Amino acid sequence: MNKVSAAIRIKNEEKWIEKTIQSIQRQEAEEPIECVILDSGSTDNSLAIVSKYTKKIHQIQSSDFQFGRSCNQI
Repeated sequence: MNKVSAAIRIKNEEKWIEKTIQSIQRQEAEEPIECVILDSGSTDNSLAIVSKYTKKIHQIQSSDFQFGRSCNQI
């Protein structure tokens, strides 16, 4: 079976990230959808929230963030 992953780029997204992950997890699939987080320097509660849902959290420096290139790092 194929595994489906959702790569989510975040920085200070505590307002929306929990609803986003919950929405992804409600999707119908043969296997649970894996959430992979790429954080570029959150200083709010974002990391605490995402850690309730996944251990796949990658962090990069804010200065290294580029929309396309950043996802290639995970």
